[in-house]
Amino acid sequence: MAVFSNENGNLLASSCPPLLQAFFKTTAIVIKKTDRTLPDHDVQLSTPWAHPMNNRTANYQPYRWLIGISTTFIITSTIAHYSLGQSLRELDAKSAGGMFARMWRTAAAQKTVQPSNPSIARNGKGELLLLLTHLPDGSSPGVIAMAKSTDSGRTWSQPQTIHRSAKEIPKASGTLTRLHSGKLVAPFTEGGQVRILSSDDDGTHWSVTAPIDCGPLKHAVPYSRLVEHRGGLLMSLYGYRSHNGKNIPCSGLLRSQDGGVNWSWFAEIAGDHDAGKIEYGPTAVHPL
Repeated sequence: MAVFSNENGNLLASSCPPLLQAFFKTTAIVIKKTDRTLPDHDVQLSTPWAHPMNNRTANYQPYRWLIGISTTFIITSTIAHYSLGQSLRELDAKSAGGMFARMWRTAAAQKTVQPSNPSIARNGKGELLLLLTHLPDGSSPGVIAMAKSTDSGRTWSQPQTIHRSAKEIPKASGTLTRLHSGKLVAPFTEGGQVRILSSDDDGTHWSVTAPIDCGPLKHAVPYSRLVEHRGGLLMSLYGYRSHNGKNIPCSGLLRSQDGGVNWSWFAEIAGDHDAGKIEYGPTAVHPL
């Protein structure tokens, strides 16, 4: 949750529970109402030629912020203690030192070795599924494992391996996607090749496709979720492609018109065709 002040001096909040959103709207009104005019005898003019009517609120700015901060602290304390059942000290401890950073946090995959490349989505049952890479033996090869949460992320099951690499470290970086059909798919990279994990039963069983032809992109790395567009699928990737006898960093899209079975029609988004020195990394696409 982020708390900030806009140009009008009103407190605003984003990414917070509805209860706190209502609170911040109330606080903004309280602060705004403190912007009142003062009697003429309470005003000290900043310049000898200024008219009192133009400076009635000039010396009242400190009081606006004092009232706003006091109101924020009192109401936040009350909501935290009685509505959330947590003290401000507890909330602060759970938000990594920032009182308004988040209401709670928890750790998933605590018993895994070097967890990385998380990817999360909800299945058809409303459960949260978390894919992650880790090294069971502390070194390559790695595995992609899945943890599940049935309480919106507050607690997680122990990760279970759904794909084990023979030599490399497989990585599915934010790619887990639930399609409109309910099918779960997660493109991942492994040893310079791109494959797709898929499940038709909400993540109970998984299968892996053969390597995908990502040409002309080399060493392709999929990133972010797939996008369903006009009956097809779009996959964002980054890597290298040949240009004038050299490999240049490049990012782009692959398309599939058969539900992800075959991929083609690579479209470049960005590439350094001149010097080949500008790196174009993770690429994310979102439909408008």
